[in-house]
Amino acid sequence: MRKVIIIPLLFCCLFAMAQDSERIATEDLTTLQQMEDSLRIVFEGVRTSTSLDERMAANAAFIPLLVNTLKTPNSFYYPFDSLQNVSVEYDPGKTFRILTWVVVQHDGAFDNVTYKYYGAIQKNNPEKLELYPLLDQSLEMGSPETKEGADSKNWFGSIYYNIVPYQKGDFNYFLLFGWDGHNNKTEKKLIDILYFDEEGKPRFGHPLFTAFTEKGETRIISRFILEYKEGSLVNLNYDKEKDAIVYDHLVPESEEAAKAKKRSQYVPDGTYEAYVFDGTYWNIDPKVFEESPLLDTFKERNRREEPQVKRKKKKRNKNKKMRIQQGR
Repeated sequence: MRKVIIIPLLFCCLFAMAQDSERIATEDLTTLQQMEDSLRIVFEGVRTSTSLDERMAANAAFIPLLVNTLKTPNSFYYPFDSLQNVSVEYDPGKTFRILTWVVVQHDGAFDNVTYKYYGAIQKNNPEKLELYPLLDQSLEMGSPETKEGADSKNWFGSIYYNIVPYQKGDFNYFLLFGWDGHNNKTEKKLIDILYFDEEGKPRFGHPLFTAFTEKGETRIISRFILEYKEGSLVNLNYDKEKDAIVYDHLVPESEEAAKAKKRSQYVPDGTYEAYVFDGTYWNIDPKVFEESPLLDTFKERNRREEPQVKRKKKKRNKNKKMRIQQGR
């Protein structure tokens, strides 16, 4: 039964990729393949160098080479699938894509690790390269959950792994699902809101999520962030069948952790929460805590569709040093 499902899906993906590659002229495709090889070689320094200076130098060489590569006609349709640790996510309508990657900020001191993210939004413009560099300011944001309307120079950096579009009235928004290594004690998964202003420029963060204060009062936030113990396997993604955002419920490992609010000791407890869109806001749905078809479906789909991701994640978190050399 699983083979019957997987083969058509695989065929559809390969067919879509073939259609995209047909949009690129043969000469341009050859150029892109050659430049991808150069990018891959340069990016190896970002991924594997043990020196921070060398990683930053490799990244500084990678960025202009990438921009020059993207100037190739119809580069938007080229997937760059041989670039390990560079995420390339398209919106379902193929109007834009986002490339993201990370440079781990350490120089042998693994007890004080942080992450610096880089990225760019490429719009699907056949006339010219329309590119918006993303500058990571996450460490400088005092209250990232409430920061709204940030431009591309004030981006909460992360590695994106899914883009989900939706509408509020006549306005288009995009849910950006991302991962942030944060430091050697905690990791984060998050949902940012992307929209394009009247000039067509990207903006991040918008007050569309409901949340609760410590006193149980409702408040509105502009991005949703889960912070948890480093190495924990935490799910946060959109469930298309149920039209809901489903994520792990986190609990402290001890009473001390609860009192001190130590996010480094918060882990999944096997239950789930959800966000459901009511036409105005994404609201928390507590019913997903119950053993329900929604919970069962989400658990089963995670086991069926993401086993390789889970195994890789678990293995990667066995040794933080291995992941740092280089992450995600």
